[in-house]
Amino acid sequence: MSPMTKSTMVYPIGFFTCMALIIFIVALVI
Repeated sequence: MSPMTKSTMVYPIGFFTCMALIIFIVALVI
């Protein structure tokens, strides 16, 4: 959790990847 948050704060790509992962998981659930 900590490393991911750090990545999100440092690199915008981290935030993008996080959002993409969440969307992918949601799509799988649906």
